[in-house]
Amino acid sequence: RTPQTEEYIQKVTEAALRTPTDTALALFLGTLNEDSSAAIAKVDRPTLVIGTQSPFVKSYEELQKKIPGARLEIFEGAGHALFVDQADKFNQKLEEFLKALPGQGAR
Repeated sequence: RTPQTEEYIQKVTEAALRTPTDTALALFLGTLNEDSSAAIAKVDRPTLVIGTQSPFVKSYEELQKKIPGARLEIFEGAGHALFVDQADKFNQKLEEFLKALPGQGAR
């Protein structure tokens, strides 16, 4: 949603095109009808769930509830690529999360 330079768009496009087609297709199709409940139930590591203020908010909230101790951050006014649309906020939230991990402390 945030306008980017043509150079940046080109870099992102080139990076995306390095993903093999069969891999990209498997990742996409896997999200359509895959029940990941069993895998999610096994998550036992610190988890940061970041999503957009969208029709999927309830899904993010449900995911957070299924992972003990998971932290949820919702970004308003961002598109799918949160790390692009709101890069500073994304990096700040990620840094806060990492610093809060046991044994990390302030660096």
